Amino acid sequence: MNRTPLRVTCVAMSALLLLCPGAQARIGGAGTQFLSMGAGARSIGMGSAVSALGGDLESVYWNPAGIALIEGTAAGFTHTMLYADMSLEDAAVAVPAMDGVIGISGLAFLSGKIDETTEEMPDGTGETFSANAMAVTVSYARMMTDKFSAGLSFRVIREALADVSATSWGFDLGGAYNVGWNLRLGFAVANFGPDMQLSGDALEQTWGNDEWSDTQKDDVPTLLQSEPYPMPMAFRAGMAYDLSLGTMGMLTACVEGSHPVDQDETLALGAQYGYDGRYFLRAGYNTINNMQWSAGAGVRIPAGGTDLSVDYCYQQHEYLNGVHRLAVGVWPK
Repeated sequence: MNRTPLRVTCVAMSALLLLCPGAQARIGGAGTQFLSMGAGARSIGMGSAVSALGGDLESVYWNPAGIALIEGTAAGFTHTMLYADMSLEDAAVAVPAMDGVIGISGLAFLSGKIDETTEEMPDGTGETFSANAMAVTVSYARMMTDKFSAGLSFRVIREALADVSATSWGFDLGGAYNVGWNLRLGFAVANFGPDMQLSGDALEQTWGNDEWSDTQKDDVPTLLQSEPYPMPMAFRAGMAYDLSLGTMGMLTACVEGSHPVDQDETLALGAQYGYDGRYFLRAGYNTINNMQWSAGAGVRIPAGGTDLSVDYCYQQHEYLNGVHRLAVGVWPK
């Protein structure tokens, strides 16, 4: 057995574990938090402990190396109902190309209309604004050997709050290794990129001469400068084990450790029971973003030369209402 990919994976994981604690100093200081909310219904239903699974469009978000296992063109969409009429939408497509698989995905956080208030009008001015964010990701993954896959993603991110916005870019890097004996390992580094900084018309202010100086005769135009903030970079490493139940189906158990730059380390657990490769029940536990347990179900329906998938999950929040996710997809047979 060629152990070179496994050694490379272990070295990369060790180096990143050494680098990440230094970034932990800014607890709670990362922006673009929609990037840490997760994507898909299958993955969230399994507690987000999926960096070692692969073979799914959701791997574009969790571990780009996983899309190397997709054997044909696939597409999917997920709608997430958040709190206070906010939503998270993500769509992805994967196409075999260039001796591997190319994935393209879009992730959007939509706040809806928010009533504008001021100190003088705390009940509202009659105007509204929004706080939206989006990310577009292009991924490429391929099988480096019959057991090891590697993937890379490039992402453009934009956040907008009323009249200010910020734009940046980031990378994801991942690897997955099939050890054998139904055991798989995976690791990923997500949202590695430069800090973001808000800019826009709302930061352009005019100071009246009577507000700061008795001698200044004219108003002074001023450009306020916002504080730069990092993206929610995270390192994830996990394993997945498939237990065959014979005619009763398949049980997949997952465990994953996550080290975000702005939160405490978390340990995620997940499981999926599949019957006949078409009917699935899922459950998981993960405390990132104050989430707790999750549960879901899914089905694959034959439709001509393709399969249609429908997946649902519910995720409990420690303080807020629970989160519902519904995903649909089209898969090659």
